[in-house]
Amino acid sequence: MLVTTTIIESGLDIKNANTLIIDNGDYMGLSQLYQLRGRVGRSDVQGYTYVTHRPKVLSEISQKRLKAIKDFTAFGSGFKIALRDLEIRGAGNILGAAQSGNLATIGYELYCRILDQAIHERLGKELDFSASELLINLNVSSYIPENYIADEELKYDIYKKLSYVKSRADYDELEDELLDRFGEIPDGVYNLMALAMIKHLGRSLGMTEIRERGNSVLFTFDKSKEIPIPAPERMQTLFNTYNIKFNAGKEDQIRWRIVLKHEQDQVYLKALGEFLSQLVSPKN
Repeated sequence: MLVTTTIIESGLDIKNANTLIIDNGDYMGLSQLYQLRGRVGRSDVQGYTYVTHRPKVLSEISQKRLKAIKDFTAFGSGFKIALRDLEIRGAGNILGAAQSGNLATIGYELYCRILDQAIHERLGKELDFSASELLINLNVSSYIPENYIADEELKYDIYKKLSYVKSRADYDELEDELLDRFGEIPDGVYNLMALAMIKHLGRSLGMTEIRERGNSVLFTFDKSKEIPIPAPERMQTLFNTYNIKFNAGKEDQIRWRIVLKHEQDQVYLKALGEFLSQLVSPKN
């Protein structure tokens, strides 16, 4: 048995100790709890940390801290812990020492976006936030089921992370995190991840809508933007593979139509993603 004070958070490792009990955890900061938790499980033995508090009503901030240390258990969670700590305590005064503000009101991403915009305005530069909104209307089951993630706040965090899936690396990273934190991923969540990739690809191509219609998929392009056209020989291959047709939509919008049968959601979404990927980065 190891009995110690919080001095252990400075980096003392007892490899034979695999269980840690933190008393009065509601009095500690999130970074303290994170550092203390890392003192066990340093060898090949599974580590366990129990955070206790007295039987009383916890403050809102204490509840958020304890919930964060419970939710973020995967390897490499340090950044996520720091981000959550920032959201709980507020971003503070950027050019001073004051620790104030309430970042959680608008979220970290929007905060950074507003800050970036303010810096560009100060420098007399323009920042383009004019990315076209893309509407996706596909008949696929895409949601996070209640029996997979029950907590609404945690579910919201995952939905937010899904919106930032823009590459295969992002996809794989989120997949690893979901498997580690919540277990086997349901089909509906995999479909959400695939749709996030499709949405990013469609936006980069200047699309405003992707719609399923029978055994076809309609792609509507923003008529104010240039449509990326692959090399002629590559385009001919795509024509033969997907039976591409062109037609005008409402207000002279440019539309492409491809033949794509929808039998199984994941296979369907994978084929759709592959088609868009070939338009974004066509192979010769």
